[in-house]
Amino acid sequence: MVTPNLDQLRIFCKRPELNQTMRAKATLMLADGMPLVWASRLQGTPLPERVAGSEIIFSLTAAAAEAEASIFFSRWQSGYRREGGRAIGSANPGLKIAGILCPAMGFEKDAAMMAVIKEEVLAAKPDLVYCCFGFQSRNG
Repeated sequence: MVTPNLDQLRIFCKRPELNQTMRAKATLMLADGMPLVWASRLQGTPLPERVAGSEIIFSLTAAAAEAEASIFFSRWQSGYRREGGRAIGSANPGLKIAGILCPAMGFEKDAAMMAVIKEEVLAAKPDLVYCCFGFQSRNG
């Protein structure tokens, strides 16, 4: 799932290879920003509403807890390990947290770190993985 916003679309226009990667990998795209909804209306292909990734995490997590599915969390801020894990767990009794990983900034440029992350996620065998890193682009 990808939740692109207006800034990301600007970057995709400048870097078509990112657009191609996103389209090839994402099974679900949701508009994260009202400017995208407004533009879709002007274009004549109206989107029903804005759906922010930061909001959909709550309903997905609740559904995962109900289905007894496990979740693996990956994100930038290491404080999330304590605070966020507790908050999401207490809001969703029975939620199975397969793992929480908070790699240092720049991890995507380090092949060894990428291999470690891949091994950790695969070993945890989660049903759902949240990657909450935001979006940055070189030369963006």
